[in-house]
Amino acid sequence: MSAFKLEKKEMEFIRNLLESELDKKIELEHSVDESLLGGVIVKYDSNLIDCSVQGMLDRIQKIAARL
Repeated sequence: MSAFKLEKKEMEFIRNLLESELDKKIELEHSVDESLLGGVIVKYDSNLIDCSVQGMLDRIQKIAARL
């Protein structure tokens, strides 16, 4: 899921990165979520990789709250 439609080479980059990390072949299904400010969210099996702008802002806020 991304904030906007990804280009073919962006999809290939993400697929190659995930295949390398997971050590298996994968097939990507892409959807657009216009509520995202930017970035991507990857869901596979029961895992979630949040590389969205909002996800990063949430992580920064949690860290700042601990200080």
